[in-house]
Amino acid sequence: MTGSFEPALAAAPSARASRNEISRGWPIILGSAIGIGIGIMALPYSTAGLFIAALEQEYGWSRTQLSLGPTILLAVVALFSPAVGWLADRISPLVIIAASMSAVAGAFLLLSRMGPDIAEYYMICAGMALLGAGASTVVFARIVCANFVERRGLALGLVMAGNGVTAILSPILIGPVVEGAGWRTGYMTIVAVMLIGTPLILVLLRAGQNRTSAVAPVELHEGTAFSAAVATWHFWAMGAAFLLGTLATTGMVVHLVPFLTDAGVSMARATVTASAIGAGLIGGRLLTGYLMDRYVANRVGAAMMAISALGLLLLAIGDKDMAPLGAVAIGLCIGAELDVIGYLTGRYFGMRAYGRIYGALYMLCAAGTALSPIFYGVAIDRTGAYTAGLLAGMAMLVASAILLYVLPKFRTA
Repeated sequence: MTGSFEPALAAAPSARASRNEISRGWPIILGSAIGIGIGIMALPYSTAGLFIAALEQEYGWSRTQLSLGPTILLAVVALFSPAVGWLADRISPLVIIAASMSAVAGAFLLLSRMGPDIAEYYMICAGMALLGAGASTVVFARIVCANFVERRGLALGLVMAGNGVTAILSPILIGPVVEGAGWRTGYMTIVAVMLIGTPLILVLLRAGQNRTSAVAPVELHEGTAFSAAVATWHFWAMGAAFLLGTLATTGMVVHLVPFLTDAGVSMARATVTASAIGAGLIGGRLLTGYLMDRYVANRVGAAMMAISALGLLLLAIGDKDMAPLGAVAIGLCIGAELDVIGYLTGRYFGMRAYGRIYGALYMLCAAGTALSPIFYGVAIDRTGAYTAGLLAGMAMLVASAILLYVLPKFRTA
């Protein structure tokens, strides 16, 4: 059974239809952007750092212990991403999204009521990931790639920018709530966001389905089988690049505020600087999406990784005035990565097994994201500074850039 967002098979779209892809499919873009913004890989992760100081003070948990929560969450998401992709190839994404978003909201409610046993914190994070894994980019990327061809890169960039909006707004909006009203109220505020956002997502995606049902931009049964895809060297080169890129950067989403406050920056200034990651993330996603429609996509991704490596170097140098530039550069990498995964998966392997192939690559990406907070947590706990971790991350990004640069030419449809 195919998902309800898979348009009926038809001939290749006309030039006019291609030009109108963005205007015709804007409800899908907006709904998917909101979904990614409050989904399992954005809202829980972007807000985790805002609760570290409060939980550390109230329960005495170390930063390594607190970093393990997001790590568990993302590890479980990574583990189940191929299964989510397989499911997205077969049933309506509306069902997957509604169920998963509800589970994420319920988990945040449980977090607001947890006690001093850190095992409870870990169990809630694992349950959130297990039941909310369908609220990840795997499902939303498949929706986009099934409905956009000529402007696929831009559409993916616009959709993935939802994560960046979350990275910008969550420190500014949720941070003061946690600081002023306490961490329990902070979690309840996130629950309210989820309860408002989920129905809006479903309405927009349903409207987008109705607007695109008469046009079939993609042959959904064309492309490479999963077994054939994983037998190619470039599948594994992509996977290694995405693993290294996320391992090097995403942990600083959690650790940037503590990194800056340790350096003597005020909490207010630190949260504003942290929001610069979101600005870079949005810029990275929009710019990467735009450029991939016009230039060699894998080399666009390689350039973004190299820029982010410079960002980590700026943070390692330790100049507080350069921290916003470093944060923007980190956001560029995080922003570019999911665009590149979604785009290259479709171009190299087609839509036949898109969900499962994307899910497998996303598993590697999410694994890096899961390990990154604990990587930086261990760095600070063992050395008393983030410098060694930042320099190691810079080397990972250089390796990621090289792997993306040497990928072969891909299919053009």
